[in-house]
This record gives sequence, structure tokens and C-alpha cells, in this order.
Amino acid sequence: MKMSHEMTKALDARCYLAMSRLIADKEEAERMELAACGLAYDLGFLSNHSNDPISPLLAHESVLICEWESGKRAAAHSDLLDSLYPMGSEEEWNALSDEDKAEVWEEFHSLCAIGIGDSMYFYDVLMNLHQVGYVGH
Repeated sequence: MKMSHEMTKALDARCYLAMSRLIADKEEAERMELAACGLAYDLGFLSNHSNDPISPLLAHESVLICEWESGKRAAAHSDLLDSLYPMGSEEEWNALSDEDKAEVWEEFHSLCAIGIGDSMYFYDVLMNLHQVGYVGH
């Protein structure tokens, strides 16, 4: 029987949470619980677009339910932000003059260096250009 990616994540989250309750090493237990919470959050985030209900594997653990709901709210908020602050397209980028491109490219590097580059209109386009040549891109 093949399990879906979501089912595997939910099962992993439940297992990490269970292991966190059994492990004597507090730091390792905390890492396990954080991993479980991260997976539940991811599943909630993904469910916002698919309208899937919470997995029965998560539904009986309050900490996982909270993280799933938090992920779902974050996705809804992200969708709202995307509609309020659209990102520039590759076509728009290509239509810029070389001078404008150089100016925006410089701003991109400056803002990324201080951790706020993702607020730029052309962030997605520039990040794709910036990552060319990296493994997996």
C-alpha cells in the first residue's frame, strides 16, 4: 500500500511526538517535538489550498492540532499578502532597461544581505537568476 506524501508527513509527526515523550535526553526530546510541530504546521499550510481536513493522525494531539491550524492561518495570510503585494514577472524584468536592471540587482543584493530582500517586487525573478548553477536549480 502506497502512502501519500501528506500521510507520511502526518505519520512522521505523530512518531516524532511520541518519541519526544519517551526520550530521557531533554534536548533530543525537544528536537523531536519541534520536528513534529514543524511537520504539522507544513501540513496545515498545504491544506489551505486543497481544503483537506486535518489528518486523523494529528487530530488527537492538541499540540499538533494547534500547529496544523497555525500553518493553515499562515497560508491564508500569505495568500492575502500575495494578492496585496504582487511580485514582478520575468516578462516585466526582461522589459527593463539594462540600467534599471543593474540598479534593481544592486538593491536586491543589499536587501538580501540584511535579510529583507523578499520584500522586493522582483524578488522571485532575481532569486531564480541568483541561484542558477547551484545544485538542484
